[in-house]
Order: sequence, then structure tokens, then C-alpha cells
Amino acid sequence: MPAPIVAGIIGLGRLAISAAPKAYRGIKAYRNARKLKKLQSQAARREAAQKSSRAARNADKSKFSKDKPKCTKNCKPKAGRESLNDAQLKNLKRYEKKLPTGAEPTQITNAPNGGKVFSSKVPGRVPGSSATYRKTVDALGKTTDYIKTTVDPAGKVIHVKPKF
Repeated sequence: MPAPIVAGIIGLGRLAISAAPKAYRGIKAYRNARKLKKLQSQAARREAAQKSSRAARNADKSKFSKDKPKCTKNCKPKAGRESLNDAQLKNLKRYEKKLPTGAEPTQITNAPNGGKVFSSKVPGRVPGSSATYRKTVDALGKTTDYIKTTVDPAGKVIHVKPKF
């Protein structure tokens, strides 16, 4: 009589063991499907953000029109990429590569002694807030100053962080 009881337990044990991988595969497939759905939604949000930033950039092009009046006092002359030497241009490319996503186009102004100032505005996570990245480069293309200024929606400076 003890033999059939042992066989029944062993038989149940084998059933439980053989059934476990199928159940595990189902759970694993469910988790993978959830991960895939999450990745797809993240990609969709990222794409929507890129489209909105492209639209904002296209809308901002109107502010660079020729009809806009020239600056009359306390203006630093604007400089274009053509005025940069090779070392400064290399520094500018590195600066733009490191900027956060959604940054506005970089503005280049002249600094004393042949240096340049690169500045970009990046919208913040809080609507209306922003951060301004400002990098000063000398005539040899060496970074002399790099500052991030954070501004709240009311226009008040929250934080100034020297990054160099």
C-alpha cells in the first residue's frame, strides 16, 4: 500500500514541474508585452515632443525677419558662424551637442579680444520656466566661462550654476 502513495506524489510532482514552464512562459510573454507597450508610448511621446519643438523653431524664424528694428543702445554686435575660427567652431559644435533636447538655436555674440559668447535658451519642465546656457570662448577656442541660469515662470532667477 505505501508504494502507490509514493508513486502518486511523484506523479503529482512531475505534473507540477512539467506545467510550470508553460505558466512561466505566459507570464514572461505578458511582461514583455507590457515592456514593449511602455517603450512604444515613450517613443510616441518623444516623437510628439520633437514635432512640437520643430514647430516652435519654425514659428521663431519669423522673429529674425529683416523688418525688425535694429538695436539702438547697449547692444553687442551679433556674430555668425562665418566669423568663427576653426578652434571656436569646434568648441561651438561640442557646446551644441551637449545641450539638452529642445534647445533654441544658439546665438553667437562678440566678446572682447576676439572671443565669442554662445548662448542658448532651453524650456523647462515647468511651463514658462527656462534655463539659459552661456559659454564664453576666447580667440584661441578655449572655454573661459560656462554658466547655466535657471529662471522661473515669473522671470525671476532661481539658480545660477557655474559649469566650468
